[in-house]
Amino acid sequence: AAHAEDVFCSYFGTKAIAATCVTILVKVFTNTHVVILMAFIALVLMDLATKQVALGSKCVAMQKGVDVSEVPTIDKIRGIAPAFRAKFIKSRLMVNGLCDKMSVYFVAVVCAKITDVVIFNTPDSFMLNLMYSYLGAVECLSILVNMRDAGSKTVGRFVELAENKIMNKLK
Repeated sequence: AAHAEDVFCSYFGTKAIAATCVTILVKVFTNTHVVILMAFIALVLMDLATKQVALGSKCVAMQKGVDVSEVPTIDKIRGIAPAFRAKFIKSRLMVNGLCDKMSVYFVAVVCAKITDVVIFNTPDSFMLNLMYSYLGAVECLSILVNMRDAGSKTVGRFVELAENKIMNKLK
């Protein structure tokens, strides 16, 4: 019994701090808004990755003298590194794009939340959900546009259909 007590009590302060940190992390990462933020970050990173594939595809297509849709998928991915070396893809623009998008999204979501509090005075309201939906849809459409630009004809037809429907609604 004495041995068990020694094991339990040794490093008790460290164990207490570790347990507190884990509890805080679990609470933070299970918060709905944090999960949505992580999803937005994933969407933006996917958008940037598909943009690099699209630019790499164009670089390979220009080198081979073919249409982008004729470049095999593996060559599109392999084309990213040569596109960087040829300055076809600029790293600074990609980093700035990530920072710009995330800062705009943060401001938009905060404004939506403040608007909800001012208008409805409730914790989860219409404007915040609308902003989440809009930003998610914009990122999804951007990813599909990048896939179209990388030569995907199937996605290209879907993007054209979506763009036509959006433009018809705006007229």
